[in-house]
Amino acid sequence: MKNLMIGLCFITGIFGLVNFAGAETLRLTLEEAIGLGIKNSSTIQSKGIAIGSAKAATAATKAARYPSLALTGTWTRLFQKPSRVSFFDPSGGLIGTTGFQVALNPLALSFDLNQPIYTFGKIKNSIQKNEKGTEAAEMDLKEETRKLAVEIKKVFYGYILAKEVVKINEETLKFKEETLDAARKKYEVGIVSDFEVLQAESDVANFHPQLISSRNQVRFALLAVMDLLNLKEEDDQEFDVELIGELKPEYYSLDKQEIFRKALDNKYEIQSFQKGMEVAEFQTKLVRSADKPTFSAFGNLTFQSQIDAATGKDIYWGQGSWRTDGRIGAVAQVPISALLPWSKEHADKTKDQLDFEQMRLSLSTIESGTKLNIENLLLKLEEAKAKIASIDKSVELMSRLYRTTRERYGLGLVSNIELRDAEMNLNGAQLGRVQAIYDYTVTFISLLDAVGVDQL
Repeated sequence: MKNLMIGLCFITGIFGLVNFAGAETLRLTLEEAIGLGIKNSSTIQSKGIAIGSAKAATAATKAARYPSLALTGTWTRLFQKPSRVSFFDPSGGLIGTTGFQVALNPLALSFDLNQPIYTFGKIKNSIQKNEKGTEAAEMDLKEETRKLAVEIKKVFYGYILAKEVVKINEETLKFKEETLDAARKKYEVGIVSDFEVLQAESDVANFHPQLISSRNQVRFALLAVMDLLNLKEEDDQEFDVELIGELKPEYYSLDKQEIFRKALDNKYEIQSFQKGMEVAEFQTKLVRSADKPTFSAFGNLTFQSQIDAATGKDIYWGQGSWRTDGRIGAVAQVPISALLPWSKEHADKTKDQLDFEQMRLSLSTIESGTKLNIENLLLKLEEAKAKIASIDKSVELMSRLYRTTRERYGLGLVSNIELRDAEMNLNGAQLGRVQAIYDYTVTFISLLDAVGVDQL
């Protein structure tokens, strides 16, 4: 699934660049808009880097299980040339001398090996703690991707709503222009006075600002989408964006208890808290192991350059030029101070226990809040569904009323004021319907967000 999403992002990105290069209109479906937004999000890219960093931290911790090897090279320069070694008897008389035994420029190479043997869980718990940190970073990336998709869905349907409003207002303006045309024809044959023509002209003129405003809303909604998708027009490169979709309510049979269960399994805030508790648990184990001994083994191999006893010159090459020393051993380190009741380790144990209990209580509060929010959204969803059904009937009624009033106006049975009222009632019902569908759609998206899933 993850690879499929990445593939979608790259395909969508290429599609977008082709349109940009040709300065054409970039047409995007909802899925393509989400893919492009994910591809262009610097926050998501940052979350991806954080995963790599967390994995590197885990690898660094795992390295503590393996032996560490160090190579040390030492070269020394003595400014006072060493002399021969002399031997004296107890009375101070000279017995004799030996050759040179101190090198002027000694060179040494030392190999040191350290291997932990048993640490009472210090290394193991550190590794598991960092692995949980990696899981948390992956969860952060998944959540950031999901939340961006939620925001894109909302602004996407906001744009579709704005376009539907423009379409309804354009149709209403067309009706008003038809009414004006009919009034002029009536005036020409002397059926009505010029006052009715002026009223119709005023009605058309007064409706134009509403249409302009609704068209501006489309542009504003589009700018919000482009901002989320991180699309910016360069000075030397112009492009347009068009979103392809429709406002259509999709009704589902929802099981409240099943939704609650999914929320407890998928809600980021709950998962994040649970992951934090797991990390805290390993941290507590680390603190508890602080007063336990640590056993390790060590080894050392040293190569020391030699000296020609007869001449005092350093020997770096040839037989007898190096002396080899080696040693191995084991170390047991017991932190005595950690056993004392006033030690920092003892205080850390108490603190971790209290912090863990506080986290457990906070998790219970988050779970209760999530359930309450879902309950509220389910009620709003039912309310929005009922509102759509009611408005559908109103639209049907207002459409029939408008057609009847228009026919009667053509026969001279009603005034243009009644026809104008029928036009505006139909306009209001149609606008109310698309707004109700938008509210239902956004409420359902909010429900998915509250549960922490893409679909139910």
